[in-house]
Amino acid sequence: MSLDAIDVVNWSAIPNPTWHRCDDPERVAHALRLLTVSTTANETGDAASLLAGSGFVCGHAVMVFPAAYAATPILLNLVEHGQRPRIKDAALGLLSNALDYFPTAGHNRVDTPYGVGVPLCCAIARHIRDRRSALLAHGVYGKRLLAEAELHWRLTIEEVELQADSSLTAIAVRVRPPVSAASP
Repeated sequence: MSLDAIDVVNWSAIPNPTWHRCDDPERVAHALRLLTVSTTANETGDAASLLAGSGFVCGHAVMVFPAAYAATPILLNLVEHGQRPRIKDAALGLLSNALDYFPTAGHNRVDTPYGVGVPLCCAIARHIRDRRSALLAHGVYGKRLLAEAELHWRLTIEEVELQADSSLTAIAVRVRPPVSAASP
């Protein structure tokens, strides 16, 4: 896999919700580079630990950070084209954590090409659903990640009606954002 996908992201434009230097999105980029080029089990484990401990997700605090949205397509590329099975497995585990963990207050939405202020988990889930065929080819863990992604959905407000007591009644429809042709 090319490192170009990592280099094209403006990591410094992504907010660091904790302001702690360990959670700097630039560290996520660094860890992704290390994971991409890792050749030994120790190198892969070290890179995955960097991603799991700060900036992407924080395992002990069960938090997912805004940089996870930008990192998700890169991790999905590693699942599909990674040099070694352990790199693919590490990427799958990190993506699963990103869906399961909670965003920090005030940093739970991201701007995407298909909408502004999309919930972080749903934006990550959409990336995952868009890579359905690659994940299905990765066996039970890929299928499990797809099942987790299917739990993330969005509502579209179709109609709003002002009530006599000044409250609003909204009619919403559950929608799944359009996915690529590879998905059902």
